[in-house]
Amino acid sequence: MLKKLELWRKRALQNNFNHFPTLYAFIESSDEVFPQDTKDIIIEHLQILKHSFRKYFPVPDKNKNWVVDLRPLMIFSTTYLCEKGFSAYVYTKNKYRNRLNIESDLRIQLSNIDPKIPDLVLKKQHHPSH
Repeated sequence: MLKKLELWRKRALQNNFNHFPTLYAFIESSDEVFPQDTKDIIIEHLQILKHSFRKYFPVPDKNKNWVVDLRPLMIFSTTYLCEKGFSAYVYTKNKYRNRLNIESDLRIQLSNIDPKIPDLVLKKQHHPSH
């Protein structure tokens, strides 16, 4: 972003305001010459913005590299999730259950939510004895 701000400032010094579409359209539609004091204000504002940018977005601390280093590990977590899904699929689609539609079974097997079986049983009506 700092490079972009510097580019905009340099282009403004050259009277090139293409990067500011509304201002550029106004300048093109106007028959008057663009005032130098307005141009100076824009250049000064871009310079101040460039200097104050680091206040809002400081240079990352080198001690926090562990956050950046997690990105390569995300590949393996995706592979793990894929293998977990495939293992659940193979377990469910054995030779005795190969005609089942396993979509809902897989959803339960791959879910991170543990069902509360006792609560579910209490909510169901028991079969009456004959």
